Amino acid sequence: MRLYTSYICYFIVGILCLQGCSTSEQAADEQFVKNSDIQPYIEQWESNKDSIERLSTMEADLSLLIQALAVQTDLKSLPEDMQEKLTYEEHGNKPEPSSGASLHAPHETINKFFGVKFSRYLIEKGALNQLKDLKSRYEELFNVLQSRIYKQEQDGRIFYNLIIGPVKNPEQANQLCIIMQVGGDKCSIVEF
Repeated sequence: MRLYTSYICYFIVGILCLQGCSTSEQAADEQFVKNSDIQPYIEQWESNKDSIERLSTMEADLSLLIQALAVQTDLKSLPEDMQEKLTYEEHGNKPEPSSGASLHAPHETINKFFGVKFSRYLIEKGALNQLKDLKSRYEELFNVLQSRIYKQEQDGRIFYNLIIGPVKNPEQANQLCIIMQVGGDKCSIVEF
């Protein structure tokens, strides 16, 4: 009888072990994603693959078109109703005047210089924070360029415009703007 009891114990332990293995295999199967679960997503991606590629191509073409239009557009002059009263405040390094030359206010310059204007800010601290961020990302560029924050009044509101420059012509300003756009900044070309 003792032998019979030990066989029953071994039999029960063996069944429990096999049951435990079977349970862990079922749990493992539930953790994996089945092909039937993701098949609708794969089919949807396959069906939209051409559309996604066309959209990517159109986005690249649109970017090129915008750059071409920006070069051809006269960004130096604004329509009468968009011209506002500007107050000039200078920040950053000032270039040394050459012998016999004098510094003029921006609206009195004999030779026009251009710059890159960033977004408008409602508070001066916003423009200063943008300038600080740009200086940290483009240290070498700011060894050569200046920055100005223009206080602008429009419809009873005061805005602060950050402008980086000067450069000699609109093409150089456009190249500078493209560099800034690659870095994720929005900008436009203006007189410095």
